[in-house]
Amino acid sequence: APITFNGLVRHYDMRGGSNMADIQVNLLHKEDRDLQSHDIAKLMRPDIQITLCEIRNKRAAFLERVVSSLQLKNTTVYQGDVRKLDQKFDVITALWLGSLDQIYKLVEPNLSKTWKIMTRKGDTIEQEYQALQKTNPKIEIQIRQLEDGAHFVILSGGQ
Repeated sequence: APITFNGLVRHYDMRGGSNMADIQVNLLHKEDRDLQSHDIAKLMRPDIQITLCEIRNKRAAFLERVVSSLQLKNTTVYQGDVRKLDQKFDVITALWLGSLDQIYKLVEPNLSKTWKIMTRKGDTIEQEYQALQKTNPKIEIQIRQLEDGAHFVILSGGQ
């Protein structure tokens, strides 16, 4: 199927296997339906739980207000150090946490059996990946250069 603009933004073209597919759902205009789009998404995937982890008090408070105002019942905010969070995740997004190796070591206890880590990296991506591969050769990586010169990186592993 062709990649839509939404698919490009969310990097759906970076999926790894032939068993992965997109299903595009076109909703009625918001004025012609009773539910908001995120409510429809929650009905379709009630199993998805989102945890936002933020160590800084003010940012965590801001996230709490956003979650509350949008009534995101499947989203919680954890204010604290991710190393103290006793929970497993399928997907982790990380910004400003260090090199790929540092990010992996930081969140490794929180990774589920099959996992992905998504992050944005700069010019040091090749050196960071080589360092990560030395200590964790089974980790797969996908890299996509962004228009601003940065790189969108997906690390994956597990069974």
